[in-house]
Amino acid sequence: MKKFVIVFVALLFLAACKQSAGTAGGAGAATPVPPAPTSAEAVAKSHPGLFPARVDGKYGYINKNGEMVIEPKYPRAFRFSDGLAVVLDPKLKRFGYINEKGDYAIEPQFEGADMFSEGYAAVLVKGKVGCIDKTGKLVVPAKFDRIFRFSEGMAGAVVSQEVVQTRAYTGGFINTKGEFVIPALFDGVTPFSEGLAGVHRFAKPWSYIDKTGNDVIPPQFEAADVFSEGLAAVQGGEKARYRWGYIDRKGRLVIPYTYHRARFFSDGLAPVQPDPGGKWGFIDQKGKMVLPPEYDDADEFWGGLAMVAKGPKAGYIGKDGKFVWGPK
Repeated sequence: MKKFVIVFVALLFLAACKQSAGTAGGAGAATPVPPAPTSAEAVAKSHPGLFPARVDGKYGYINKNGEMVIEPKYPRAFRFSDGLAVVLDPKLKRFGYINEKGDYAIEPQFEGADMFSEGYAAVLVKGKVGCIDKTGKLVVPAKFDRIFRFSEGMAGAVVSQEVVQTRAYTGGFINTKGEFVIPALFDGVTPFSEGLAGVHRFAKPWSYIDKTGNDVIPPQFEAADVFSEGLAAVQGGEKARYRWGYIDRKGRLVIPYTYHRARFFSDGLAPVQPDPGGKWGFIDQKGKMVLPPEYDDADEFWGGLAMVAKGPKAGYIGKDGKFVWGPK
């Protein structure tokens, strides 16, 4: 569960969407692929209230009460999004998409697959990445080295080329037709969120651009995450001891550079790790520690629950910090 965010070196797509089953692998400051944050309202509309959970090495889905409603049978399983969830079929060893009844809505056929976002999902076909719609039709040709989730009508996409016997990766943003609308000029990007996207240009600090590709918040960060609920986690440089804090959409630091690692806000809370090798807790938007650091790892809240890890086990907690499923 990043040095952040998405740096295009030795890229590997295979089901590289945020793995929320089995470990509390969060998006913010520590995973290579941040999802586009989803508002509580949007989650309520598209999330069936089911969560991936592992039992004896296999994944099924529980409801908010911790009751298993889709039997554990998948080697890998991911969050529901847009009403569908990615699973790895145990017999075919291919990824497909199930509905909330556990039936395949899109048959297992992909070498790798990501969650749906805005009606599209990135899939791996013969070593290249394209996007399907919810019927399973390939609507963005599989010609990219990587495509991240669509957010606000665009998705980060990576292409590669040989440069002096070395493969170089660059990323930009495509539309739903697979056309670059912001050229592939970056070696790191975050998804667009709240009108802004973090980008990294070669040999420069991270900045935030608008949908025209122009810098809105100038280059100044060691690393950067997506905006969510008006704030974005950013990593300061040497003067900030490479700690993480949070900025608003004007680039103002509103929560100081305090944390060793930090993730995005959801349901008013964000997971943070105050010290290297220390425990994770949850802060509110004023920087107050609401749920004390007692977890070995912690994910953002999603559909009212957050996955956390304690020792070798992972489970789900509510906003009161009590386990709904998992370690007691």
